[in-house]
Amino acid sequence: MMGLWQWLYDLSLSTTLRNSIWAFPIIECVHIYSMISLIGLFAAFDMRLMGFAMGGKQRRPISELAKVVLRWIWIPVVVNAVTGTLMFAPNALNYSSNWAFRSKMLLVFLGLIYHVPLLFKAVRWNDSYEMPMGMKLMSIFSILVWAGVIVASRWIAYV
Repeated sequence: MMGLWQWLYDLSLSTTLRNSIWAFPIIECVHIYSMISLIGLFAAFDMRLMGFAMGGKQRRPISELAKVVLRWIWIPVVVNAVTGTLMFAPNALNYSSNWAFRSKMLLVFLGLIYHVPLLFKAVRWNDSYEMPMGMKLMSIFSILVWAGVIVASRWIAYV
């Protein structure tokens, strides 16, 4: 695996990003705002599964919210993959052994493998379907996973 990290590190694009004063901060800002969008979409869905909703009796059904979230999550997922790769490549040797980076990647993976299949199922749910306690607890766990992504992301620079 070190061969791949070394290859990424040695790319001319990686060198350009490392030597640029503005490139990395701009990419990082796009990455952060995209991650905020992704986590916000998932958090809104999780909160709805827990029974929280705005609008009283006119609140959005879970299946309708799932359709909206499923439609919009792909933009921040792709943007995060691209910007994350652009941030990783110039620092591949350091990040590959950074426990905070590894933790972030694991938590993002867990969050995505939880949400994506769930959203595809939720699109077909009966709108009057009451969430069982297990689903509400999983939603709390999901929010904690995404909070862990935020914490791990912040720690990357300090480890």
